[in-house]
Amino acid sequence: MLLLVTRSDVLGGAQRHVADLARGLVAAGDDVMLACGGDGAVYKDLVAVGVQLHCLPWLQRSLAPLDDLRCVPRLMTVIRQLAPDVVHGHSTKAGLLGVLAARAVGVRALFTAHGWSAISAARGGRVGVAAAIACHQIGLVAADRVLVLSRHDEAIARRMRLCRRRALAVLPPPVRDDPRRADPSLAPARIITIARHDWPKDGATLIKALAGLSAKPWSLIWLGSGPQLAADIALAHRLGIAERIDFCGHVDDVSDVLASGQLFVLSSRAEGLPLALIEAQRAGLGAVASDVGAVAACIGGGDSGSVVPAGDVLALRAALGDALGDPVLRQRWGRAARQAFADRPDPDALIARLRAYYRGEDPLTGAE
Repeated sequence: MLLLVTRSDVLGGAQRHVADLARGLVAAGDDVMLACGGDGAVYKDLVAVGVQLHCLPWLQRSLAPLDDLRCVPRLMTVIRQLAPDVVHGHSTKAGLLGVLAARAVGVRALFTAHGWSAISAARGGRVGVAAAIACHQIGLVAADRVLVLSRHDEAIARRMRLCRRRALAVLPPPVRDDPRRADPSLAPARIITIARHDWPKDGATLIKALAGLSAKPWSLIWLGSGPQLAADIALAHRLGIAERIDFCGHVDDVSDVLASGQLFVLSSRAEGLPLALIEAQRAGLGAVASDVGAVAACIGGGDSGSVVPAGDVLALRAALGDALGDPVLRQRWGRAARQAFADRPDPDALIARLRAYYRGEDPLTGAE
């Protein structure tokens, strides 16, 4: 099978998801090829486990309609050369172009949506959103199966009629367990966030919220790189809290960092199902997070954390302040978070469902 994704310069949620799928499929005995835009830097370690890595520098993330259309025949050539049994495209651009190219050469095509932010964040008001919906509808006609990571994204796809109803299924990310655990009760509390320094993650709101909590003892470890890193560092300096924030940039293994924390935070403007939040739950960390995408469902109605309106500095500050001042609350959230992770579907079972589809079977409808 050929996995296809546009971005390979940062290890975001979609990239980690693709890497987890590749490892799981290889472990199950499959021949896995991965084609990605850029130089594939974040996927180099997959070569060691047997994944064939193909870098496509012309497959860029930025939208350019004429250039994007030229990508389809190029992808058709790549697919013919690699001769996969199935093409599995991830995220909007690589996914839509990939399924169109695959079906044009007679290869089965699978699309996984990592949220629908390309629609919700489309520029141009209602006209822009309508155009984004139309592009998805046209592209997804070619997909044999459209997978979403959560019931929340399934509901959006149905409401917007993005694809054939029978083609849509929910398949959560296959996140494996890890023995490293946090102790949320420790003080002073260390806050962890895993977020790119980019518009969808809204780092400025987090920094402004924390600036109003300078009287409380806390520190923040921030994992992630991105185009707004320098701006976020500058803002932290202006607000006088830069010395309390460790801007770590890209980190390959987040488990050690999560296990060192007492609270997780995510201040996103837009999300699907955040993989970082699932990884925090795996470590036993409660969370304060924006109420976007499937975040509230993942947190479980407040059992394992608190959700606040996106972009609301005061609400985020209040929720963080409550958690920072209450180690018993953090510990209760942490236990519930760990249980939420334990209740997730078995990753091997999820990989098995995917492999059955690759064999031409159809076990995915109704997957939880």
